[in-house]
Amino acid sequence: MKVAVICALLIAGALHSDATQCYECDGPPDGDCAKAVVESMKVVTCEGISLCHYTDTRSGSERGVSRGCTKDGPTDLCTLLYQLAASNPMGLRVFECKTCRQDKCNIQITN
Repeated sequence: MKVAVICALLIAGALHSDATQCYECDGPPDGDCAKAVVESMKVVTCEGISLCHYTDTRSGSERGVSRGCTKDGPTDLCTLLYQLAASNPMGLRVFECKTCRQDKCNIQITN
């Protein structure tokens, strides 16, 4: 019984340690989120197998910057956004999109 409990705790610890932490925020391209003002961003622990993301997009006439978690999979968030922008150039424009795997790696700022 003790061995089972110890194994369960070790597995839970290993799973928890693999959870990626990312900065999370959204706002205009001249706002605190875009400027990577750390005090204005939350640090979140992503669920499951995830990546951190940073996006700068325009949908219609509204431009926004976003940071947060995104699922890791065969098609990542940036590939999906660029495909959507290509199929709907009047509706979506991607200025920048990046994903990364390390904790809090989505700190980059707009150029």
